[in-house]
Amino acid sequence: MFIIFTIGRTGSSMLINILNNFENVTFSGEIYNIQLLRKLNNLNNKMNLIDFRVFESKELKRKGLSSKNPLYFPRNTNYHKYFHSPNKFLKEFGEQKTIFDRIKYVMPQDKIVGCKLLAKSSTVEDFLKYKNVMKHFKIILLVRNNIDALRNSMKRAGFCSYKYVKLDEENMNYKRINEENDNTYLLSYEDILNKNENFKNLFKFIGVPYNQTHVDKRFGEVCSYASRRDLFK
Repeated sequence: MFIIFTIGRTGSSMLINILNNFENVTFSGEIYNIQLLRKLNNLNNKMNLIDFRVFESKELKRKGLSSKNPLYFPRNTNYHKYFHSPNKFLKEFGEQKTIFDRIKYVMPQDKIVGCKLLAKSSTVEDFLKYKNVMKHFKIILLVRNNIDALRNSMKRAGFCSYKYVKLDEENMNYKRINEENDNTYLLSYEDILNKNENFKNLFKFIGVPYNQTHVDKRFGEVCSYASRRDLFK
């Protein structure tokens, strides 16, 4: 299982849209949250429906079913199966006997699965300390090397965080985290656009043979909050 960590506007929705064009691969959008994963770290923690925030969004199934959507809501999840029967979901979830079983139950049901989370580097570092959950995930750290373009893109998309997040510092910290951990992979927006070796090697990291045709089929599609003019800026 995989988590794509990003601070936003780094091509994460485009990357997920590409990955989901490969057989037996499902990466969701932003339908999970870091607080849920932290709570899953302890089997004795009592879970309630509020922990699974997805059930609070009545519009999610209608708006987030496209793989191009930042809130992509895969059909092959128990979230989707029990979206209108959340108490049944909670009952089945409570019957899972191990932390791994609980994680597997909430994640998409496929051979290779993942999700993405928007997170500052400090949040990523904190998550790495939750060993009972962490041991079941590999981490993709997604950055955008052109800080000015990143900030401008965040502004155009309405991310108010562009005003105060120290993006250059976040980039450096993401890169440092990658250097300090064996189960992480650092990828940049520029790597994706250039389809370079680092982008191609990502597929080795997740265990999927690289296929240029599969990549090209999804590469030009408009994803996330971007307008057509914004896509390659």
